[in-house]
Amino acid sequence: MSDLARMSGVSVRSLQYAFQDRHRLSPLQYLRQVRLDRAHEDLGQGVGSVAEIAAYWGFTNPGCFARAYRDRFGRFPAATRDGVRATRPGH
Repeated sequence: MSDLARMSGVSVRSLQYAFQDRHRLSPLQYLRQVRLDRAHEDLGQGVGSVAEIAAYWGFTNPGCFARAYRDRFGRFPAATRDGVRATRPGH
């Protein structure tokens, strides 16, 4: 944030306020949502285990990842991953 603020010629706090005003989320909340969305896409494609995908997208605590995922998508990550496997031909 400090690098972006310096390049923009504003304070970090001003940049945070502007971001909040534009996106209705703090920069960190926005980033978390983007990372959850990408993990959701990967789980939907069945590209790895829940733990592998969570770690890839920067979630180091599996329990916190599962709760945040459930809060955002209404089900646990394994349900998304297992739903893909259940719908594949031959399974």
